Amino acid sequence: MNRGLESIQKELRSFLEGKRGIFPRFYFLSNEDLLEIIGQGKDPKPINKHIKKIFEGINTIETDGGSGKGVDKIFLIKKIKSADDECIELDNDLSVKTNTNVESWLGVLKKSMNLALQKLFNKQHQTQSNNTSKRSLDKESMSKQITESLGQVLITLAQIEWTKQVRDALKEMQEKSGEGGNNAMRKVKKMWQNRTTLLVECVEKQGISSRDRNKIISLIIIEEHHRQVIE
Repeated sequence: MNRGLESIQKELRSFLEGKRGIFPRFYFLSNEDLLEIIGQGKDPKPINKHIKKIFEGINTIETDGGSGKGVDKIFLIKKIKSADDECIELDNDLSVKTNTNVESWLGVLKKSMNLALQKLFNKQHQTQSNNTSKRSLDKESMSKQITESLGQVLITLAQIEWTKQVRDALKEMQEKSGEGGNNAMRKVKKMWQNRTTLLVECVEKQGISSRDRNKIISLIIIEEHHRQVIE
């Protein structure tokens, strides 16, 4: 009997390792959690119980009502949400059908999520570039940008912008000698002092949501670090 039990356990471990080989994020789950997910693989609702272990930034996945009946019922994943209730829409070709094994459609979900984020980054980066070319950033436009953007997008774009500005300033310092070159970095330093001041004013604004406040606080920490690096 013990040999039979050992053989079953060995086969089970091999089976689960095969699933993890296809979708490595299953290594974040215990055997018990993984078995629960596999057993309900075409219904994403029970998977919400474990989704935070698989994707740290996802709190829930939202679906349509499903089509078909019983074990043949198929769902369409249209949204993913974070713990802060930030939402990414998986429109049209990015929506995910649960008509395959769970490890397969979770892999498709990962790719769709990456593509959706790329679209959001490109859109927000274009908007930010247009605003920068038209005028200097003020409190109202910064508040609007923060409200309309995901926290991850805001923080990443802030780091990209800082890298670009510092790179250009260093390049100018190399090309120009004396005071002209030194002024390039002074301009960037003043720019980041102004950005930090604007963010502080935004976080002190009345009626701001807790989600937007958290985004601003994260930006203040990062932008202040950027300013200190410039100094």
